[in-house]
Amino acid sequence: MKTMRLCSSFLLLLLLPYVGRSQVIENGKYYQKQLGSSFSAKIKPSQSGKYVELVLAYKEQAIVTHTLTATDSVTAIDSRWNTGSITGTIKLKVGRNHQISTLDANLKLTEPGDNNQFVGQLAGWNTTDQTGSQQSYDLGTVCSIKTTISGDNQDITTIIFYYVNTPMYNITLTPVTPSATIPNDLTIGRLTIAKGAKIVMQVPSKLQKGYIQLSCTITSDDHDPAKFSAQVASWDLSPSIFDH
Repeated sequence: MKTMRLCSSFLLLLLLPYVGRSQVIENGKYYQKQLGSSFSAKIKPSQSGKYVELVLAYKEQAIVTHTLTATDSVTAIDSRWNTGSITGTIKLKVGRNHQISTLDANLKLTEPGDNNQFVGQLAGWNTTDQTGSQQSYDLGTVCSIKTTISGDNQDITTIIFYYVNTPMYNITLTPVTPSATIPNDLTIGRLTIAKGAKIVMQVPSKLQKGYIQLSCTITSDDHDPAKFSAQVASWDLSPSIFDH
């Protein structure tokens, strides 16, 4: 009788879905998690922890590849082939700065002679507050332009015009708004940048540097108005979360 109860308990465990436990992994590196004997997940969070790349595989063959972000945090999986399928949902929960972000899954995994379900967290990782790199360009002895480059794809820039160490004007450029116009005359010491000055960001790629282009007319106490056009910052795209 005791043996029969043990056998019944063992069979019940086999029928229950596999509940995953969270594991804190390192940002910027791949982590592989087995989802049964034939299925696996490869997870790679970005350096900031706010993006994650996911690859679901069957017998080490990639079946599903998807990148989840704070604005695209849930994806439905419905991938079927002759001998099996992966169906269900994946959800990214982005934590606040210095907290844990997690990737949750509810998946049904089928292959010949076997049906499994995975429910739980695939992994967790730290969410950081990246301040980005900074570059400086001198327009004169007391006027400088400082550009801060940030974002997982190095495509967010904040440009600040300084009078010595005092900020006088700032603008932030993104891939959605990659250019801006200074609406009024900007006087910095003896130098004036005429209204209508154009600031443009080139988003970096594997083939092209990112840069900030300033086109304007500059006047000073001892010089007539002169056209100015130059790259006041430039940077290469360093290896990112999406590079293979």
